[in-house]
Amino acid sequence: MTKHPIEGIQEIARSLRLVESAAELPRPLRTAEQELWTHHELLHELFTYEQRRREEKLQERLLRWANFSVERSLEDFELEHLHSIGARQFNQLREHDWLKSHHNLILFGPLRAGK
Repeated sequence: MTKHPIEGIQEIARSLRLVESAAELPRPLRTAEQELWTHHELLHELFTYEQRRREEKLQERLLRWANFSVERSLEDFELEHLHSIGARQFNQLREHDWLKSHHNLILFGPLRAGK
């Protein structure tokens, strides 16, 4: 019995270490057929998906390695307890430009201050 072409593509993708794209392949192929995507659009979708999943998995792995006792994000921060910077400055921090330029951000203050 011969393999379906999609199974062959998935096998090749896995051998090229495109594991996420291999697993997700049927969905973008269906969408490409339904929406009449070009080959460029399909490849762009597959590679974008692979890149996004790799970044997500890296972030998850780094957070596990960091072994934080409590995981917090800027969205969890209680702005009413903030006295040192204004709301506008804090909202700029939420845009994550400091991450893109490889800077660290440390939030500290007294206990139960909403950090």
